[in-house]
Amino acid sequence: SVGGLFALEDQRITTGTRLFVDSNTGTDAAGYGTGPDKPVATIDYAVGLTTANKSDIIYVMPGHAENLAAASALTMDVAGVQVVGIGTGRLKPQITITAAAGTWDVTAANCRISNVDIVSNFLNVVASMTVGASADGLELDGVNFYDTSVVKGSLIGITVAAAVSDIIIRNCNYYG
Repeated sequence: SVGGLFALEDQRITTGTRLFVDSNTGTDAAGYGTGPDKPVATIDYAVGLTTANKSDIIYVMPGHAENLAAASALTMDVAGVQVVGIGTGRLKPQITITAAAGTWDVTAANCRISNVDIVSNFLNVVASMTVGASADGLELDGVNFYDTSVVKGSLIGITVAAAVSDIIIRNCNYYG
C-alpha cells in the first residue's frame, strides 16, 4: 500500500533483535525501535534496548544526525552489539561532537560499528572515540572521522585502553 512499511532486504544473520534509529522520525520511548516505521531517535537509547551477547543489530537510518555534547553521551556498554549505518555519501549517519568532552564510548566486548561518520565540531575535542579496557574484540569498519576546521577538531581520533585486545580497524579514515 502507498506509504506502507518499506523493506530492508539485507538483514544480516542474527539470533538477536533488530532495532532502528532515525533522528528525523524517531522517539526515545517505550514501544519504539523495532521497525523502520517506528524508530527510536538516538543510538544510545537503542543500545539500552539490546541484550548482551545475542548479536543484536542497531540499524541507523540514512540521514540520521546526532550530537554528543557531554562525556559518555553515547556509550556502547552492552556486549556483542552491532551499530550499522545505512546510506552513502552525505546520507551516511553522522554523529557530531559539540563539546570538548563529547565522545563515543565503547566499554563492552565484541561490539561492531560500521558505516558512520563522526564529526568533531568543537575546539580541542579530547577524543572522538574512547575504547575502554573491557572492549576486547571491537571492530570498526567504514567509520570516518572529520574535523570541521583547523581550530575545531579532535586532539585524538580514537583512544584505546592499554589492556584491550583483538581490535580490528578497517576502511576507516581521518580527515583533519
